[in-house]
Amino acid sequence: MQRGGRRPRGVTAADAPVSCVGRWGRRRARVEQCWATLAAERVYDRLLCDGVPLTPGWHGGLTWTPGPPAHRWNVTAEVRPNAVWRCGRLFLRCPRCTGRVTRVYLPTADADPRCRRCWGLSYESRSWSYKPCGALGPFLGPVAYVTTGVRRDERVAVSRARYAARRSALWTRSVPRQPVSRFTPPARA
Repeated sequence: MQRGGRRPRGVTAADAPVSCVGRWGRRRARVEQCWATLAAERVYDRLLCDGVPLTPGWHGGLTWTPGPPAHRWNVTAEVRPNAVWRCGRLFLRCPRCTGRVTRVYLPTADADPRCRRCWGLSYESRSWSYKPCGALGPFLGPVAYVTTGVRRDERVAVSRARYAARRSALWTRSVPRQPVSRFTPPARA
């Protein structure tokens, strides 16, 4: 095992089955560059709007057609108990590793759906520098902190809009909230 020294800059096919050319050679492809993404939140919304009785323990198969009708994939979904999601948290199963995931990716139109780990995908934010750089760096600070804050605010706004659209389907159902187990210490004598 080599310790120290220079690390190789590029990735190999063993590191990441899907890669692209970057500034210093091959690099991991990013989730933002994928051809299609199936998110558990969208499946959850669709199932609620279709009137499917979602309760913890529910599982079923879905047919996903992201593009032309010639491409269809079967993806398994399951609902797990969760204190935040009223009907339980929906997870997808990766068709390759059968792991519980919230997103399934198609990097290219002719690829099979897999999770981020199976494809070796990375996030764009992993390449951001959080160090102050440039002439104005000491005064303005790292730009990545501002970008992270802006993107966090965007995600909060999208999740609130998604919940507002989902609210009517949630409250018309007669599903009790999942009990949250709390630890209560024994009384002292």
